[in-house]
Amino acid sequence: MELRNQLPSSHPLTAPVHPPERVTGPPELHHSEGRYLRYISNVDLKQVESYLLESPEDVDYEPLAYQINQGHLHDEARHYTTSFDIGLAMYRSAEPSAQAFIRELIRLTMEDYIAGTFLHFPEMLELSNRGRVCLTISLGQNSLAMALNHPEFSDRQVDIDQLYREWAAMEWGKVLPPVGPGLLAQKRWRYIALQFERLRSEMQFEFDSEHLGNLLQRYEGILALESLNEPFVLS
Repeated sequence: MELRNQLPSSHPLTAPVHPPERVTGPPELHHSEGRYLRYISNVDLKQVESYLLESPEDVDYEPLAYQINQGHLHDEARHYTTSFDIGLAMYRSAEPSAQAFIRELIRLTMEDYIAGTFLHFPEMLELSNRGRVCLTISLGQNSLAMALNHPEFSDRQVDIDQLYREWAAMEWGKVLPPVGPGLLAQKRWRYIALQFERLRSEMQFEFDSEHLGNLLQRYEGILALESLNEPFVLS
């Protein structure tokens, strides 16, 4: 994911940073933005971890591996509590100038996540071909390259670059169907949007619709979707 927001010199985040005690009062309040940045990162990380053993009813996973993974997910839930609730308490206790700084920093960070997440697969391919780092494409390429190095796949070698070129040449519909990869994308977007909306509503800020464009429409659309059992038409 690439940071796309550029700050003008007049932007409050470009102002000189004062010592914590002059901005937030007690030094521990300075950790508020760190808690929230951790929360935003955990939204993506915990989702990736949950996909490690996806659809247990369809795959014959090793029972112990599945039990360990589920226990880990349950234990990691504390990260949401510490990152969100403690961060919110610190934020509300901070001085107005510190709140404004933290609020703007979180807004810009979340917008960059939305800009790098609410993309259809062919859009990711296009950005990747233009030199933009796209996390989904990079992880897919690296995982496939590692898999092809295993002897089990010695007779199933493919040209990864050619494979991606063929995918890019395909015609992709502007809809996420409620099955297969389309449903997985719907679940991913819905999960991220719900977590981000929780934070945005508490901090009371609005996203920059001009900057995000149709990606914000997708964000709002997946939140408004009544059921994931229906196709999601991409704006």
